[in-house]
Amino acid sequence: MQSDKIFIKVLNKFNESGLLDDLILIGGWCLFVYREYYNNSILIPLKRTTDLDLLIPNPPKLKHTADIALLLNELDFRLDYNLMNNSYKFVHPDLEVEFLMNQKGKGNDDFYEVRALSVKAVQLRYLGLLENNSIKVKFHDLFLNIPEPAAFTLHKYIISGRRKNKIKAEKDLETAKEMSDFLLTQEEERIKIIRIFKSLPAGWKKSIFDAVKQEHEELFELLKG
Repeated sequence: MQSDKIFIKVLNKFNESGLLDDLILIGGWCLFVYREYYNNSILIPLKRTTDLDLLIPNPPKLKHTADIALLLNELDFRLDYNLMNNSYKFVHPDLEVEFLMNQKGKGNDDFYEVRALSVKAVQLRYLGLLENNSIKVKFHDLFLNIPEPAAFTLHKYIISGRRKNKIKAEKDLETAKEMSDFLLTQEEERIKIIRIFKSLPAGWKKSIFDAVKQEHEELFELLKG
């Protein structure tokens, strides 16, 4: 599909500037990376999406600087800033690129200006789970930072209960359940799920428990210990 080609072009463009060393790929495109990382296992779901989400660490201690707007403009992206829903993203006919950052403390700011990248990152809660549990993997001859699959899955359970959009909430749950099915077949991943879960704040654990109790009995029993 065309979105696949643009996805790879964006990654290559950022790789040329060294930005893949600093950014963490999150969101639906991670599934394509996981599929390749796990030897094309058909148990890992693939869901087409036009949203490419990239997480900037907070604080943004970056090794490289770049003008992201300029880089994406070379691939025919334009900046779209929507005051109605506070979205700040780069839009292409086949793909939308959004930069995110974990919101810490009691901060209420919607955006964080990352001057080193000439971009504003949308701040959201719970992204620390992904930032603090990331790995570097090879994908299409590139090296990407992505969340541990276990962290990715637990994060999906948390945000599914906080989505205002019911359709997106249902998609999050579906992805979480399918990833759970796969991860529970891998002994190493079962250990990682428990380790990451135990590291989370009590409130986050409760959100996950509430979700998996309803949606995935095997995972619930594993986490319950």
